Amino acid sequence: MKGITFERLEREGSVRLSVPDPFAPFREGGFPTPSGKCELRSERLAAEGHDPVAGYVPPREGPRARPSSRGGTRSPSSRRPPTTS
Repeated sequence: MKGITFERLEREGSVRLSVPDPFAPFREGGFPTPSGKCELRSERLAAEGHDPVAGYVPPREGPRARPSSRGGTRSPSSRRPPTTS
């Protein structure tokens, strides 16, 4: 966050983070797992009686959310004005 201030964000709207290009923090491994690798199955979770495979939970709101019973999502940014015929 070095060099990013509230005033700069107000002035520029968006600011690129100062990270190496390309940014690949786990290129050489180093994941916080027993193997040091990205693990899609967790033996520790399995041993504790949990689902050992990570699942996907869709967002509650937004363009990828499931439509509500009233149609659309609850996210104001994804609503469209009613059409008139």
